[in-house]
Amino acid sequence: RNKFLNRKYLMQEMYQNFVEGDDVWDLPPEKDPFHEDPETEVLIGSVQVYLRPLTYMIEFDENVSIQDFKGNEQGRMEVFAAPLTDDGREATDDDDLFIDDPSELVGEK
Repeated sequence: RNKFLNRKYLMQEMYQNFVEGDDVWDLPPEKDPFHEDPETEVLIGSVQVYLRPLTYMIEFDENVSIQDFKGNEQGRMEVFAAPLTDDGREATDDDDLFIDDPSELVGEK
């Protein structure tokens, strides 16, 4: 909010200078209120990812919707998660890690 208000003030000041006849528009990027560093992180929305398959030791690969604060879709995101073995590698079908009840995992590492 503060960044927005500061930029708004600088834009108004630039406009006022223009009205008064000042034609200096070529500002360095750090002083230009219209410049945004392309490396700046911007929150465009959020994603709900349900991890329930992992409680059954099942991997999942989903394409989920990125939604803004109004619930409008702003994009899509690919999410992949898989259970790991005790030594930290991705579990395969040969590891036979499927369980019938997630409570079996309580107390396990």
